Amino acid sequence: MVNISEINYLGWPKSVKLSNNVLELVITTAVGPRIIHFSHLEGENLFMVDPQTAGIQGGDTFRLYGGHRLWRAPEDREQTYFPDNKPITFSPTVNGGRFVAPIEPTTHLQKEIEIALEDENSVVITHRITNYAPYPQELAAWALSVMRPDGVAVLPLPDLLSHDEHLLPTQTFILWGYTNLADPRWRFHTGCLYLWQDEKATSPQKIGFSNGRGWIAYCHSFGTFVKQYLIEDKIYPDLGAVTEVFTDHRMLELETLSPLVSLESGDTVQHLERWLLLEPIADELLDTPQEVIRWIESQL
Repeated sequence: MVNISEINYLGWPKSVKLSNNVLELVITTAVGPRIIHFSHLEGENLFMVDPQTAGIQGGDTFRLYGGHRLWRAPEDREQTYFPDNKPITFSPTVNGGRFVAPIEPTTHLQKEIEIALEDENSVVITHRITNYAPYPQELAAWALSVMRPDGVAVLPLPDLLSHDEHLLPTQTFILWGYTNLADPRWRFHTGCLYLWQDEKATSPQKIGFSNGRGWIAYCHSFGTFVKQYLIEDKIYPDLGAVTEVFTDHRMLELETLSPLVSLESGDTVQHLERWLLLEPIADELLDTPQEVIRWIESQL
């Protein structure tokens, strides 16, 4: 059973709390749509909330806020960073709700997030962007979860294959101009890559993946957050990135993208994620990355 209630969350009035016996989410309606809180029932928030902008509404400047948001890709200062500072509409559904932003006057796009609590520890997030411009627009849906500090992202890699039997590549890493693989926050292991969040860091880091195992995770003392997503045989933005991870001194972002589409006037692009919230992973298990991979995949 899904419980739906209206609360004031950190100064944002009329926020919507969705919960079942295991999970709770809070979604702002004064701004957004933003899933600003995700936790075990009555537990600590796995998302970062920016204390400088918590509860603020209105204005024409983009604010980080924190939580989970929907953007358009590829990243562009004008098109992507439209400020989501105005009230949105909420419509309850049988197992969650739909949260729809106003049409953006400069991009002519409308963004929507639909939430469906699935079973005890999982939820399906459907992201939609509709083009209301009188012309087509090339874009992808870009789903970004801003995780709280002091955790580690787990980026699984494809299985190792025999050189004698497999001659072609299986994976592409996409690097940004500020990506420094010598940074100690990166840890390369057999079967996965770790990226640690460090509040003392002085520079951001980011990487993208062209493939993967259909999931990405963030391990924190408050829980293990797992995103599942589809990998389609289509063209993706950012040189083919299906998944991206970004971190700076404030937080770490887990990001997934839809394929690029030429969105005709009136058409909608849709992108799904399935979230799971598992128990925290012990520090000693984090020291054995292959066991971490096996444990997470046994829960999917």
